[in-house]
Amino acid sequence: MSSIFSISDSLKTLLSRGHSYTMQLKDPTEADQSNAVSVWLYQIQADEFSRNNAPPVLNKAASNGNEVGVAKQRRSAVPPLGVNLFYLVTPMTGNVESDHEVLGRMLLTIHESPTLRVQQSELGEDELIRISLPADPLEERLHLWDSLKTKPYRLSFICLLRTARLFTSNVIEEAPVLNLSSAPLLEFPKI
Repeated sequence: MSSIFSISDSLKTLLSRGHSYTMQLKDPTEADQSNAVSVWLYQIQADEFSRNNAPPVLNKAASNGNEVGVAKQRRSAVPPLGVNLFYLVTPMTGNVESDHEVLGRMLLTIHESPTLRVQQSELGEDELIRISLPADPLEERLHLWDSLKTKPYRLSFICLLRTARLFTSNVIEEAPVLNLSSAPLLEFPKI
């Protein structure tokens, strides 16, 4: 299963390219305040575009053998939950010049590699998650920093990972409708 932690860890590894600072999956108030970069997951949203995906069919069970052409029973997996992950990335290297340099390198890394590869055992292959830099109003980011209370605003950027899929092991057993005659008929009032 692709956990949120493994996705966060993969992002941390990707963003660490090109510099030697310690990447920490902590909010900026808990992270080491020198020689570090905070990669903080601060918001998770359900992905509205993947909510109505059809469940993947695992297999079709054998028919009961009574009639030729009878539909077979199916087993389907519950569709994965698609989520969007929002990260606040804050360099805390100890000086302004290094903060700017690290920030520039991380932004270029995202520009050059706009997808994140995450090991996905359910698929038997790596899953690709899109990385983007959403245009967030400064006011929203200031509210985010205000919620941290103990630290003033620092140079940072928002990173959005769209659409991470979280898999479940639940299975849906689907039996076909064989006969409509046993179903009660709806009666409509006469006008």
